[in-house]
Amino acid sequence: MPELPEVEHVRQGIYSRLKDRRISKVETYVPRLREPLEQDQCNSWQKGSPIVDVRRRGKYLILVLDDDKAVLIHLGMSGQLIVINPDLPPKRHERVRWYLSGDLSCRFLDQRRFGLVQNCTVDRNTLLPPELDHLGPEPLSDNFNADYLGKICSRFRSSVKTVLLNQRVVAGLGNIYVNEALFRSGVRPDRSIRSLKPNEQSRLIREIRAVLREAIAHRGTTFRDYRDADGTPGGYAAQLKVYGKEHTACPRCTGDIRIRRFVQEGRSSYTCPACQR
Repeated sequence: MPELPEVEHVRQGIYSRLKDRRISKVETYVPRLREPLEQDQCNSWQKGSPIVDVRRRGKYLILVLDDDKAVLIHLGMSGQLIVINPDLPPKRHERVRWYLSGDLSCRFLDQRRFGLVQNCTVDRNTLLPPELDHLGPEPLSDNFNADYLGKICSRFRSSVKTVLLNQRVVAGLGNIYVNEALFRSGVRPDRSIRSLKPNEQSRLIREIRAVLREAIAHRGTTFRDYRDADGTPGGYAAQLKVYGKEHTACPRCTGDIRIRRFVQEGRSSYTCPACQR
């Protein structure tokens, strides 16, 4: 599933192409994605209102219109958002198409149909919909700091990985980048978050931010489905240290120390048995 770096790279790729363009027509090709998707709910986007902003909150994209309406999008497992010439024939697995002023179209493709395209309204001050009020702070924001993480460590008894994947605690993190940040921090994924010392908390925040920024710079990670707004796969897979590296040598340890994989609450965790404690 696309995580914060992938969604942010898509946002960056579509922002300049969509901003100030008007939606002239919307076509839907399936009755539902994650939620029902009816032509009637899309008609409110066709009033010629310009797209004034393209925002990201956690793993969600928001196309903000100038009448307080917005399009809320989640890529799900296999969703793609591309901007191309409107005269090109339908793409495989195309689910929604927005016709835009200036001879462009924005298209949502989703093979598995776990994605979300939803009509919503936004707060005039934040330009964010109330549907996302439950999300925790952004990990690249100043609100995700040592004081905040310290409070989280005292509140939860779960493993550090489980807590970091909780979108109500911190928005946008997923399995790939949590595994990578924990390795770089020297912390086991299954360790209780309550056991983290203040210096470990600070290091974890630093490594989470570093991994996310590096992944954004490399256009995210593609294993199979993810593509950016140009249809190009992400390039960060070659930079991964532990995720998907079961049985390979630990890049930090000397000697024949191999990365181990184990299943943690239904997700794969990767760890070095020697340097992560």
